[in-house]
Amino acid sequence: MSHESPPGGAPPGGQPPAQQGPAPIPYARFAEVNTALNEAKAKHAATLHELDGARARLATVDALTQQVDELTAAKVGLELDRTMMQNGIMSDDGRALAQWEYGRLPEAGRPALGDWLQTLRADPTKAAAHMRPYLPKPPAAPVAPAAAVPPAAAAPTPPAAALPPANNGAAGQTPAHAGPYTAADLKGMSNEDYAKHRKAILAQGTVKLG
Repeated sequence: MSHESPPGGAPPGGQPPAQQGPAPIPYARFAEVNTALNEAKAKHAATLHELDGARARLATVDALTQQVDELTAAKVGLELDRTMMQNGIMSDDGRALAQWEYGRLPEAGRPALGDWLQTLRADPTKAAAHMRPYLPKPPAAPVAPAAAVPPAAAAPTPPAAALPPANNGAAGQTPAHAGPYTAADLKGMSNEDYAKHRKAILAQGTVKLG
């Protein structure tokens, strides 16, 4: 007698086979993975924050670099302008020609711009013909001073004539005088005293000689 089960039927004995499912995850393992995930998320957020800060700092660095470049160019321009002015190259055309001629010099042994311009000023024949009109004219030779003419002798100054007593009149009250005015009184008076006593003398009419 055969015990083979029919196709799709139960195995011998009549019990269905047990189904094999996934093994349950222990809670400790779940907690460990969850903690690691949270830490990874926190690090990711911190990294993004640092990246934003780095981008801002990078933008600041770029702006500062541009500012440094602009200031450096301005400084070079000011130094060039001062060198040209110190050597008498005042016009824009003259400065452009000087820069162009200076740039054509061989780099090996090329003098400083100021030294080169001073050489051309001292001897304009060393400059290109089209540049010479822009160089300052050399100073004229000094003229010998004329012989000094001795001053004429000054004429003697005549002695000043004695001035008559001031006729200003006496302000206020005339100082008292004991007795009539005499010639000796008048001779001993200064101009100021005479001015003070003049009114009284005139009122006296005559001067006592004795």
